[in-house]
Amino acid sequence: MKLNYLLVLVVCSFLFIGSSSSVFCENVNAHHRWEIKDGSGSHTIRDSIGGLDGTLVNPEKITWAQEDDRGFFLNIHGGSIEIPDRDDLNYPDGFIAKIRFSVDFDALGDAPWLALFSKGSSYQNGYSVMLSADRKKMLISLRGITPAHRTINAVLQNNRDYELLLLFGNGKMRVVLDGKQLAEYKTTGTLTPQRGNLYLGTQRGPYKFHGNLYYFEISPYRAEAADKILSATTSDTTSNLPPSPKAIHFPPLDLADPPGTIIISDFSRFSPAPIVTSSGVRVNSGQWVFRKEAHMINPDSGILHPPSYGDGILEFDPQLHGIYDVYIAARAVTAPTKIIIGLGDEIQTIHVPAGDSARHYNLEQPIASNLKMDNKRIRLFPANSNFYLGYLKFIPSELRRSKDYPPIPGFTVEKTVPPTAESLEKLTQEKVRGQIASGYFTEREFVEHRKIPEFGPSARQRGFLLFAQPWMDLLFPN
Repeated sequence: MKLNYLLVLVVCSFLFIGSSSSVFCENVNAHHRWEIKDGSGSHTIRDSIGGLDGTLVNPEKITWAQEDDRGFFLNIHGGSIEIPDRDDLNYPDGFIAKIRFSVDFDALGDAPWLALFSKGSSYQNGYSVMLSADRKKMLISLRGITPAHRTINAVLQNNRDYELLLLFGNGKMRVVLDGKQLAEYKTTGTLTPQRGNLYLGTQRGPYKFHGNLYYFEISPYRAEAADKILSATTSDTTSNLPPSPKAIHFPPLDLADPPGTIIISDFSRFSPAPIVTSSGVRVNSGQWVFRKEAHMINPDSGILHPPSYGDGILEFDPQLHGIYDVYIAARAVTAPTKIIIGLGDEIQTIHVPAGDSARHYNLEQPIASNLKMDNKRIRLFPANSNFYLGYLKFIPSELRRSKDYPPIPGFTVEKTVPPTAESLEKLTQEKVRGQIASGYFTEREFVEHRKIPEFGPSARQRGFLLFAQPWMDLLFPN
């Protein structure tokens, strides 16, 4: 027996008959329906109402498939349907949408989330729905709305068909899965997506969609249509909204810096040079990785990630002279992170506390004061942990800021001794033994990885990064 699910964002009238539903909608410009049933092998997906046709992205990763009881649909493994940006996709007063899909969770790899659909320049800059790889949660993002991101409990099964409804308008978001209302929460503000196309499935980055797409429909919110839908649903909202974490509000990183401030953010200048990638590529391996275009913290800095394991140490001579107060900019993510930083003879472990699954935030915090930096080098050590490093800031101590950002609970700086190659190798072996025991990779795969020669000192010599796993990096040379 098939288990059907429905996610719907709808601005239409629905008539429910038994367990099935019919939809009667006005033919207005802001109403769109992609039925995904052509089956001819075409790369164009027709919008049968709004005339806004979509195109297959990475069609080599998409197959037209057919089952006797449903007709044609798309089987997708990393591709998407791209629908061009248009003003009538913005829905400032809310929307109702419906999407039918299934997910092949076994094909997701290491990514913690997969993208179901998204509108805007990125997943968080418009409206989007993402599903967790552990099959337990759904993340809804609405730019300009409070809350901008909300995680709800939504337990899904592998390779099962779903029909999901989102009814967003009149100060509420309501989520209906297979005729059962999962969640309802209050919203304030106006939806303001940034310019960007609408994607069904993968947009960019590591959050690849793997599964089937059958249908997507979206139109402006209408209260009478939403009421008809809700009248035919059952409600179980209390158990599906996890408790909200204590709100800690941080200002944007926009405090003015005094003259003479030095900001070091181009980590590709460190030696040996890290792997340099674009914003969407996150390599989980024994190499330092600099996502040069990942403007998470500010438009002028990328993100540096330490190795997941290994003994690599990065060094840089900032050629500073004088006494400075030193700050670090980083990003708090779902789990706590740490990194070891050497500023001359000062060796410190920096601990950044966890954010939460729905909200990652940026921070800038002091890590040293009155530090003499004459002819001192910066060293970065891996700490057997992930980290999101945006920049290091050096402010002349005699000109220090009169105001800093508020302290962040859980952010700590502790003096430590420089890790030795032996201690880093011990950490590597401990982590690898745990990953082998869990089946993450085999001992042979790890041994083969350790035989790979060192990369060249520059991104050009390393070539173009094609694919990465914890035990191997495949590169095409230039």
